[in-house]
Amino acid sequence: AAAKGAEQRWCDDCCITVPLRAKHCRDCGWCVRTHDHHCPWVGVCVGEGNRTFFFWFLAAQTVELCVFWVEGAIYFYQAKHPFILWMSHYPMMFYGMCMLTMFVAMVVSLTFTHAFLAMANLTTWEVMSWHRISYLRGLESDGKRSPFSVSLCANLASYCCPSWCPANGCGCIAASKMRRSEDGWHAWEIGTQHRPAMLQWIPL
Repeated sequence: AAAKGAEQRWCDDCCITVPLRAKHCRDCGWCVRTHDHHCPWVGVCVGEGNRTFFFWFLAAQTVELCVFWVEGAIYFYQAKHPFILWMSHYPMMFYGMCMLTMFVAMVVSLTFTHAFLAMANLTTWEVMSWHRISYLRGLESDGKRSPFSVSLCANLASYCCPSWCPANGCGCIAASKMRRSEDGWHAWEIGTQHRPAMLQWIPL
């Protein structure tokens, strides 16, 4: 059945009817449900089936990088050398700390971005390509309010409960607010654009 408020789309590459929010990835060679983005770092697409694992991967990388950065900062602090002496006596260590600082900033930004997307029920693809996506063209393109958002709890439940997690069997009442197909995937419907109240203060 067609998703409410949107026409079904046909993928010429996979020769299938594409579910709402799915996208064909030319790198992977198949359509991905609730497509977020193709990640070159892990070599696969991030979508409905693995986005929870991708978020926790980012969170773990954030913790690991922050631990390394703190250890390096403690070493430099305890050495009590002037800044110029650090650069002249420990050039590789100094260069490593600069690179580590850049990676920490990048991964922390990614982690918080995906946390926001999860709470708002948006994807990277939708935010970046709103005007090019057929089912979003007629909607207000502020990149803040999702037509798939129900509530903060329901949005997080839909993000954290993959297809193999039964909506009514895992004890998550919020997950039951989201419709699912017979095989357990989300059956998205376009509704009124909504943004959880908790996210109203975020200037995005």
